[in-house]
Amino acid sequence: MPLFKKPIVTCAKVFLVNPRGDSLVLRRSKTHPTQALMADLPGGEVESGEYIEDALKREVKEETGLTIAGKDLQLVYADTSKNHDGSSITRLFYVFHLDKTPSDVVISWEHDQFEWRSVNNCFKLESIAYEAAQYCVKNGILV
Repeated sequence: MPLFKKPIVTCAKVFLVNPRGDSLVLRRSKTHPTQALMADLPGGEVESGEYIEDALKREVKEETGLTIAGKDLQLVYADTSKNHDGSSITRLFYVFHLDKTPSDVVISWEHDQFEWRSVNNCFKLESIAYEAAQYCVKNGILV
């Protein structure tokens, strides 16, 4: 019998930061299974047995078409809370600095829009992503 009745979920998101200091913000599509039409950062759930950095690289590729290097990811914020189904969810936020602003962002079915937004204009993100953004600004991680 498993030790836990409900799984522990790990979700990793990334602030993809261009040379101007703007972050790539996606909008979840109206058919997204959770939080439709909400602003979102690239990333998602870490699969069982998957390294977090590998999951983040996979999710970024799936959601934006962009390739990032795991060695250049910087963990900047973490939060553990109760998920909507009562399970534990840990959300990890990373920063990845891009050499240039990509012109070839290709979003997946999960999202219907994207834009480059200053970190100070991330107020429409879900509350925990907003908290992560504000933490990064306050501590000089993102400007």
